Amino acid sequence: MYKCKHCGKAFEGRKKKFCSIECQRAHYPTKRISKKLLKRECVNCGKSFETRSYIRKCCSPSCVRSRCIKKHIGIVPIYICKKCGKEFGPKKGNSVNPGKARKYLYCSRECSDKRERKKRGRNERPKFCKIVSVNCLECGEVVIKRPHFGKRYFCSSKCQALWMNRRAKERYIPKISNVLCIWCGQSFDTNRYNFRFCSTKCKKENEKIAKYNNHLRRRMHLREGFIEQIKPLEIFMRDGWKCGICGGKINRNVIAPHPMSASIDHIIPISKGGQHIRTNVRCSHFICNNRKSDNISIGGDQMRLM
Repeated sequence: MYKCKHCGKAFEGRKKKFCSIECQRAHYPTKRISKKLLKRECVNCGKSFETRSYIRKCCSPSCVRSRCIKKHIGIVPIYICKKCGKEFGPKKGNSVNPGKARKYLYCSRECSDKRERKKRGRNERPKFCKIVSVNCLECGEVVIKRPHFGKRYFCSSKCQALWMNRRAKERYIPKISNVLCIWCGQSFDTNRYNFRFCSTKCKKENEKIAKYNNHLRRRMHLREGFIEQIKPLEIFMRDGWKCGICGGKINRNVIAPHPMSASIDHIIPISKGGQHIRTNVRCSHFICNNRKSDNISIGGDQMRLM
């Protein structure tokens, strides 16, 4: 036989607190907070207090802790502060088990700080100025800072970046030197050590010849031949802008693939064992060079160069 917690009736069956669901709902109301203030008495200290919750039984959190300890231990431990001599109960986080109960020496943080300072010989805290003003190194504006937040010399990140860039330029000023252009041979002043051309035109023309020479170098490397660094303009000026195959004049204002534009022809082709040297090279029309292909022309072409 069991007794209902709400109505007090005796009932049989399995172990329950209530005889029916209606008694259970009546005992535990769904609304935990009421609109009106409810007057209640504290279970621990007996003081009267007002609250709006149906569940609250204690007037303060300290009474809740002491009530929990009384349930498990039976006796509320009392401690005496070593600084002020005041009696105080257990604090938050204290163990319920009396064998593992934590012992407190001070009632508050202030008492513990004062006691430790006296031990070290520091009765008072050092007095610091809370705010310090500094002028920005870049713009000169007043910057307000606190001493325990570290060093601060700039009002913003922009001022810091400008100041650091200016300092870097002052430290590492490159030396101006006079250099000769590889292509045209003119002298020019630069701040950089890796500049070898006076203009972009000279650089582009040199790149064209370098590509052509690299192509020939690969072909000659496969047959273990010899390659000489040759500029096409030198060959054209040497031959007087005349074709070495047909003997006609070459138009200087025309660029390949125009049929009458200037091109370099190998007298003995590289495929037939010739070398890329000045004596084996001549000026020719673009169309004449294509028609000749890799054949050796008959009729004393080498004598025409002489």
